[in-house]
Amino acid sequence: MEADYATLKDRFVKSQKLLVNLKRMFKIKDFKRTAILKYAWGLVPAGDDVNIEQRISILADPQKYVTIGDVKEAKNENNQHVYAYVTDGRMYFTANFYDLPKDDQVGTIIHEAAHLFLDCYDHFLLKPPHTPTFEPDQEGVAYKGPAVMTGYESEGFHTLTDNAPHFTKYNADSYAVAAIMAWRIKDLTTEKEIEQALFSKHAFSSTRFGQDLHVHAGPSGSKSKSGSPKSDSGSGKSKGKGRRK
Repeated sequence: MEADYATLKDRFVKSQKLLVNLKRMFKIKDFKRTAILKYAWGLVPAGDDVNIEQRISILADPQKYVTIGDVKEAKNENNQHVYAYVTDGRMYFTANFYDLPKDDQVGTIIHEAAHLFLDCYDHFLLKPPHTPTFEPDQEGVAYKGPAVMTGYESEGFHTLTDNAPHFTKYNADSYAVAAIMAWRIKDLTTEKEIEQALFSKHAFSSTRFGQDLHVHAGPSGSKSKSGSPKSDSGSGKSKGKGRRK
């Protein structure tokens, strides 16, 4: 399937608008920045807020470009919930992507960009130290490893931010959720208004906690001795899957 470039151009422009707003918000150390940081990443260790700000700046770059690939798989019942994925350094959008609400399309692009440019993860070991891992996606139903929690807003997002804030800077959905929420609160002026806005509804309209709404498999990854993840993005053997509805 050939990509709908007119639609994608509009959504990429909107995603940059949200990311630039998020970047601007992180430059000012006030209660808005604190609220977004806590909501999307949790109570992060000292210094991680600076690293997260640097990573946001990488995404919020109008000069950065994405190579779009044509989707070769035909639409069928096996991929009806696959909206977008990243592999071989390219971003792919399935026919299902265009059925999403506009704002969810924008959020999905930010999520995939976090995989593409920041080597972000979606899964983390359930037990401490909650190391990021790609293995469940790489092995699929054959995975027999340790239990994992996900960073998807539709699944274990808040479990991750509560229990593993030292690793949330590597969570792809944190950047998408933060960008959407920062746009929601940009014109608010009080802490009470901001708190109410953040918890009034989810960032993605399709999110319903308790349902399997979002899957993604990234490039093969490993972790360094210090515990920080790095990806072998040159392998090109795995495919990422986007949001589920």
